[in-house]
Amino acid sequence: MKECKNIPSNKCYIERSIVESYLVAESVRYAMEYMPNAQDGNHKSTREAFFDDDSEYSDEGPMLEYKNVKLSLEQFVQIPVGRKKTDSELWRYVEGPVGEAKEYKKYRVNGFIFSPKSHDDTVATQDSGVCMEATTTFRASRKDKHPIDQVTKWYGVIRQILEVNYTDFQEAQEC
Repeated sequence: MKECKNIPSNKCYIERSIVESYLVAESVRYAMEYMPNAQDGNHKSTREAFFDDDSEYSDEGPMLEYKNVKLSLEQFVQIPVGRKKTDSELWRYVEGPVGEAKEYKKYRVNGFIFSPKSHDDTVATQDSGVCMEATTTFRASRKDKHPIDQVTKWYGVIRQILEVNYTDFQEAQEC
């Protein structure tokens, strides 16, 4: 009963909020126990195995058809050039990508599905929001001589999903 007393969102009708929260909890328990695939979680994350063209397990890949797009200079500059990879991959990064890329409306990475904001405007589900954690330096003022590094969450919206071609391999970039 204590867990139900902490849930009420409407302070004017506490009893009704407790009853509704209890009904929701019972419904979720029923769904998890008796419905097929109820253990899969929310609409984004799946436990199903995805396979590529060679019947190998793949943790990322496109969900819908692509279209070829020409990269603008601004997009071309944003693509990371140097990363610590093997020598052949590093050389491909140094050479840079081919000037064209594939644009996707949906893309799957590690079991999560992402889509750009333009696609989300036409469908009921919203998969364009992203969150990342980064270490950021904070200062109390300009004169602060002791800045503090702290892990902060940054939120954003995906505007475009591009698969950049490096001649030997492709890499997905979410802009």
